[in-house]
Amino acid sequence: MLWRKDRDPITNFTQLLVEKKISTTEELKSIEREIETEAEEAVNYALDAAWPDSSEVDMHVFASN
Repeated sequence: MLWRKDRDPITNFTQLLVEKKISTTEELKSIEREIETEAEEAVNYALDAAWPDSSEVDMHVFASN
């Protein structure tokens, strides 16, 4: 994807951090792996969780009459 190379803010910020020697590519890749692992664990937790009781279906829903 061409836009990712030129316009993606995450890619651009990553390049800036490396160019300014604020972080290394290896450190940023490690952070990315940690994020991917955490996100995957959250998805698995949500998929494995029990469905809420039907009495809770309208909890925290605002509707003005």
